[in-house]
Amino acid sequence: MEDDNELTVVDFETCAIGSVSASNLPGNKFVRLRRKVKDSLHTYKDVPESQILLWKPHAPLSTVGVTADLNLRRIASLIQTPQQVEALLGEWTSDDEAQGSVALLVSMMKGPETIVDREEGEETIVQMRADYANLRASFPRTKAPSLLAKSQEYRIHQRGALPIYDGRYDALHPTSTVGPPVDLYYSGFAKFRDDLSDSNNHPPPEFVCGVAKLMAAAAGIYTDEDAFSSSVFSLLQVLLDAQCITIKNKDKTSADFVLYFERAILLLCELKREVGEGGCDASTQAILSTLRYWTQTDNEVASRVSCCPTYVVAFGGPWLAIMGAVVTSRCIAQRLTDFMWLAPQDCLLNRDHVHKVARTLFSLKNALAALRQQRPPHSATSPPEISDARFFPHPTSYPRAGQRVRFDYVAAMEKDPRCVTFHCRVIDTKEDIVVKFVSSYGTEAHEFLQSLLRAPELFYCGAIDESDCSYGGMQMVVMEFIPGQTLSLAQATGSIIEDNVSSVLTDALAALHAQGFVFGDLRGPNIILPDNCLRPVVLLDFDWAGKAGEARYPINLSSSVKWPPDAQGLGEITFSHDLHMLQQIIEEYCL
Repeated sequence: MEDDNELTVVDFETCAIGSVSASNLPGNKFVRLRRKVKDSLHTYKDVPESQILLWKPHAPLSTVGVTADLNLRRIASLIQTPQQVEALLGEWTSDDEAQGSVALLVSMMKGPETIVDREEGEETIVQMRADYANLRASFPRTKAPSLLAKSQEYRIHQRGALPIYDGRYDALHPTSTVGPPVDLYYSGFAKFRDDLSDSNNHPPPEFVCGVAKLMAAAAGIYTDEDAFSSSVFSLLQVLLDAQCITIKNKDKTSADFVLYFERAILLLCELKREVGEGGCDASTQAILSTLRYWTQTDNEVASRVSCCPTYVVAFGGPWLAIMGAVVTSRCIAQRLTDFMWLAPQDCLLNRDHVHKVARTLFSLKNALAALRQQRPPHSATSPPEISDARFFPHPTSYPRAGQRVRFDYVAAMEKDPRCVTFHCRVIDTKEDIVVKFVSSYGTEAHEFLQSLLRAPELFYCGAIDESDCSYGGMQMVVMEFIPGQTLSLAQATGSIIEDNVSSVLTDALAALHAQGFVFGDLRGPNIILPDNCLRPVVLLDFDWAGKAGEARYPINLSSSVKWPPDAQGLGEITFSHDLHMLQQIIEEYCL
């Protein structure tokens, strides 16, 4: 490179264009370039070099209209992660075609919140089927679970195209790997959680004594894993009333033990003689082994008819964890328990400790019996069609006017693994509705704006299903489906935005405030511009809405959203916050 060569860069969080010299980069080129970025862009002057991320565009990006081109919804399709310094630098500055183009994208490292906004638009069943087929075809070609579970390998895997949605992510390239609650896809997980916390769930005395024997065995320090396995697992099988076996997958990989029923597994277990033995976490290896099993061609028949709910058990010496996993178009796995200490606590208060472990294992025994009852039978000789239902939550009805209204799922409302809002259709009337699952909801605020025709008609907000399961306090919300575009999507697609949107939003918010309510999440994706011109603007997403002085923000606020300066996790949502967000919308969308 010549001395006067420069890279045109853009901070894709603020779209601040600048130039960075790419000439004469001795030593560690990547570190040197990152330092030049820090020195050249004001945004990064107080950011540690280790926190600066550099990205290479797939193709040169025009600096003309770069603010519109580089909104976060599209950034994932525009960039690639540089693996080598040479690949990063390439020949950008010597390429005449790259003149006037963005050659380097910059961002700063974040926490678990993804750097990419949710992509708007529905995720259809066709797309889910395609993603599922890709998962089945691609995951068996990854490294064996015992290797993939090692920290370095798992870090790389989690930033790839087929991550496990268990909340773990590559700290150098943060993205969200948190999935919807597995309870939504299989109700047995919700029942298991409730049983764990039920003080009236008393295992029989003989079961408690059996657990005490298991705990004594787990406390031992063994010469090898086989000795640990034979001592501990034989006792566990008796407690679970289950005959577990070891089976080899077609690709020669295998888990330590599985509980097999109707040619499919109910439970998978991985054991390590001690925590971290073999260089990996037993719970991570167990989850990877579960997905490895369900993506084998031999197991395709069983996986076609359900989301493959599986209890996953991990032993690391005297530590035990129980997880739940499902396979939709992706693998979602969640810890249903913490790692439990199985060795004695002390010589006096050990009784309560034993009873706690006994309640957990007794709940698991009952959960496995329930899953065995619900596992659909199938014929190996006549493979069924892939069920659309396997991609969606299990609730398919809600109460209305004294009857159960039954519906089918049509699509997820967002192309995002975390999406818990769905486009559905009532079976009898073919009416389109929206079904979403929430931890809280501002029903009164929604109903008030509904009365002003500024919110969809709310049909139901309450229990998820007809069972007694608590679902951790989650609720199901059912409302009218309104055809139209969100304000943010209308801007991105160049659609016409009516002149009265600003005044209608202002009036709706003023009316809401006059009744003592705050909204909380006033952003473009939560504002619908209906196709029906009788309602120019409709507000969505009342999850945070509520009475002023009572409504609060969730624990985590997205770092990709410009919140009011004093807004913070668990902080009070105020009228002034709503007005700040309203003014921001008016300016951002030129209303």
